[in-house]
Amino acid sequence: MTTNEERSRWIVHGERLIYDNRWIRLGLVDVAIPDGKRFEHHAVHPDRAAIAVVVDEQNRVLMM
Repeated sequence: MTTNEERSRWIVHGERLIYDNRWIRLGLVDVAIPDGKRFEHHAVHPDRAAIAVVVDEQNRVLMM
């Protein structure tokens, strides 16, 4: 029997680096979700950074 975690796990087929510097790395990850759909998903890999996302009452987003 599979657990809920196993049924909801994404399968990663690979990752392509699209940007890299000393603070952050951005990649496109080739993934398959549990229903079988496969697509590229953006992945952000910060290097020892603090990140904040603020959303106001008008759904405007500020990323710091």
